[in-house]
Amino acid sequence: MKAVIMAGGKGTRLKPLTDNIPKPLVPILNAPVIDYSIALLNRYDIREIAVTLQHLPEMIIDRLDASAYKDRLYYFIEDAPLGTAGSVKNCGKFLDEIFIVISGDALTDLNIEKMLSFHRASKADITIAVKEVDDPSRFGVVCADSVGRVYGFKEKPKKEDCQSNVVSSGIYIIEPHVLQLIPSDTQFDFAKDLFPHMLDKHMRIFAYETDCYWCDVGSLGTYFSANMDALSGRVRISETPEVLSGGRFSEVSGARVFSGGNVFIGDNVKFSGGVILGANVSIGSGAELRDCVIAKGASVPPFSVINGAIISPHYSLDISAADGAQAGTHLTKDNIIPFAAAIS
Repeated sequence: MKAVIMAGGKGTRLKPLTDNIPKPLVPILNAPVIDYSIALLNRYDIREIAVTLQHLPEMIIDRLDASAYKDRLYYFIEDAPLGTAGSVKNCGKFLDEIFIVISGDALTDLNIEKMLSFHRASKADITIAVKEVDDPSRFGVVCADSVGRVYGFKEKPKKEDCQSNVVSSGIYIIEPHVLQLIPSDTQFDFAKDLFPHMLDKHMRIFAYETDCYWCDVGSLGTYFSANMDALSGRVRISETPEVLSGGRFSEVSGARVFSGGNVFIGDNVKFSGGVILGANVSIGSGAELRDCVIAKGASVPPFSVINGAIISPHYSLDISAADGAQAGTHLTKDNIIPFAAAIS
């Protein structure tokens, strides 16, 4: 089986993390999120991978060409956005056999082998990996019968209109003949265009419901959750040099601490919950860090309390006070400051 990784998104809801990098390169445990998609495919011995690109493609290519996976990657760059299905159609000459489509900005440990077995047993044209969620209005809601055959699909409905809590993960196994239904060089989406067309033609779309981990890293909130879940081991990720380049995991007092790069920590700094520090971070003396992600090059002043917040790359709090003990600031998940400002 071949694979397509969709990696063309801008990530506007992830600003300021995406001010200077494309969405697939935002770090989870200091490694770009797209690395985890490639590692998942590698785990199931999927060796030929197309990567669809549109926004800042050179940055992604440079990063992936420096990885251990470079010899199995094929790049397809869109001059203008083609939509989710249109971007896959753009890889058409490469896709001459059954293939899987996965996002370059989602974190999952989906069992691809089980999904493929379900697809074949169902004799499906397309199989959608689906998952039950608390708020389906943020996703594409999938309605399927008792054997998994899809009979309805609604993209991001209002909460009162949701007919199901089961949503599409944006991961698909597709038979190559389906590409004939997608127009070339045209903006065309799976959810809005292709699936309704296939249902009208009574084609076989099946839903594979999984209890594996899946997180759409599309907002600051889900980005934070994905980092905490990776840190705690809730998601099964490949702890390999190819994925966690430049770093390693170590066990310290029962906590999983990521090390890699240069981190300066002052005296009497307190850590609790899940704390992720990027390379070249500076933490002032007396600071308290609880459940936070502090990106590379950021600076936290002395006696600050960081609780449930994301500090963007190279962010530096401008705090001036005569008394060092008063120089700290409190940043929480409800405080907009760490999200709103970034110094490149």
